[in-house]
Amino acid sequence: MRVLEIGTGTGYNAALLARLAGASGHVVTIETDSELAATAAERLGALGFTTVDVVGGDGADGHLPGAPYDRLVATAGCRVVPGTWWDQLSGGGRALVPLSHGATYPLTELVPEPRRGSWTGRLAGPANFMGATGAGLGGDVPPYEAVRLPAAEAVAEEDLGVEPDRLADLFFFAGLDVPDARAVRLSGGSLGRKLVAGLGLPATEGAALLCGTSLYVGGTAHSAADRLRKAVEHWHSCGRPALGQYRLRLGPPGGPRGDGHSWRFRRGPAEQVVELAEGR
Repeated sequence: MRVLEIGTGTGYNAALLARLAGASGHVVTIETDSELAATAAERLGALGFTTVDVVGGDGADGHLPGAPYDRLVATAGCRVVPGTWWDQLSGGGRALVPLSHGATYPLTELVPEPRRGSWTGRLAGPANFMGATGAGLGGDVPPYEAVRLPAAEAVAEEDLGVEPDRLADLFFFAGLDVPDARAVRLSGGSLGRKLVAGLGLPATEGAALLCGTSLYVGGTAHSAADRLRKAVEHWHSCGRPALGQYRLRLGPPGGPRGDGHSWRFRRGPAEQVVELAEGR
């Protein structure tokens, strides 16, 4: 197979992909940081990975000279899925992308549909990735919105009543139910030296956010906290769905809305519909 990797980093994942593709396969890996790209290319060459090409540039552009690709793997959190990726995948190809939802980047398997820029997909599982730095992939959005409270401000902590191994499922659902929630970092007040970060909503003076197994509320964020509590309650009432129970469509705006529980979002010029499968 021919594989396009978005985000070279150290080159380690490109080496793994080269082993999987074998001697007859080929890997093109793209890195926005020119120094990282040069170091990775030198390292891969020294280790004998002759079937890997390291390219400097914005991953949103892909790499047309090496197309078409059988697989595309992104190793950085993406807020959009560029049309160029659809253009450069072969028929029957597919992409694996950490696609942002709220403060999380679950791995999303995408299959191109006949209409340009259209995809269907499923969530393959939770993941932790740095956000992409290229502006074409949404890297111009700050990773966290920092909120610092005055020293005298109290911060309340409420237990969510959810197991730690279900947090990825809860956070994904909450990000759907509260579409304006984003990555928030809260400090100061009665937290002292502690800092909490997660899916939240800033307020005029304060913030509410889901972090670990708790809901933190500081300052004037009471209405924001109510919205997050309702999302948690909704998740429970829907049977606490796991990531594998969703399906999604991504493409030009105006597509059909699914039956039952579904959510619709804009992703740059495209629109995404997320549906909760029946039998949850």
